[in-house]
Amino acid sequence: MAQAKTGNKTMRNKELTMSTIQREMAKYNIQIVYYIDRLHFYTDSQTHKNKLAPILKINSKNDLKFEPLSGHEHLSKKVELFQPALETLIAANNIVSGDYAITYIELAIDFLVPNKKALTQLQYFFDRHLVHNRTSKKPAEGDFHFVLTGDKKVECKCKSTCICRTRYFTPESDKKRLAMYSDRPSKTDNTSPCVHIEKRFQSLIHLKKLGLYTLENIIQIDHEAFWQEHLDLRSSNHSELGRLNLFYRETGDRANVKRGQKQWTSINNLQEYLGNNSRCEPAFKNMSESKLEKYLQEYL
Repeated sequence: MAQAKTGNKTMRNKELTMSTIQREMAKYNIQIVYYIDRLHFYTDSQTHKNKLAPILKINSKNDLKFEPLSGHEHLSKKVELFQPALETLIAANNIVSGDYAITYIELAIDFLVPNKKALTQLQYFFDRHLVHNRTSKKPAEGDFHFVLTGDKKVECKCKSTCICRTRYFTPESDKKRLAMYSDRPSKTDNTSPCVHIEKRFQSLIHLKKLGLYTLENIIQIDHEAFWQEHLDLRSSNHSELGRLNLFYRETGDRANVKRGQKQWTSINNLQEYLGNNSRCEPAFKNMSESKLEKYLQEYL
């Protein structure tokens, strides 16, 4: 899964893979689908608007805007594609000629569930175990950001875990963002209820660092490998959590475990908790296969 730093070394949890997650989720009739949610790129005059028409009409939300890319004014047309299938990406790659630049991409993973109960329980699982460390360069902002947003005109009537609001793990100003929601059906079929998680990347610099700066790169994305790196699931080390507690007194491991267990029980959203208690981050380790199996049995 995501990398965790131990001392001066970077270690990767090799126990939990996306194939393992897929296998364990399948036991509860939960399916995983990967896709590109949105893609923006700019083209120059060599790609005529008429050539773009076939890919634009595939999705009614697709759009073509005549606006230049700042700092690259020769790139005068902005193409916005929504949920482009592989065939659409291949067609775009064949159509676009001359210079172009990819400036925005949303990579999505949907966990399709069989019913509303499973949806609520799976959302609870992710609320308690999914984190995103934004490694902010501004200490005042913090590394763990969390905001729960929704339609202000609609009152949340969820009895336990909220499934009518979107979770944002980064401020809107970040160029790399993570969001999660479960109040809409999967865009892959517009029918199946799901927990939807998406990673957003904006700007030429970030997309080049990600290795997604050509349409050929986009076509060749290994979605499973991407989420292997970017889906950061954690589990609590109760002893460490107890030791890092604000009210810690120097006691033995058994007392630390008991204190940590009590603290873990009170946490409904790990990202929000770490936003207020970042000193406790070392207590939450990369989730192992056995922990995943245990938690899914507990929640589902």
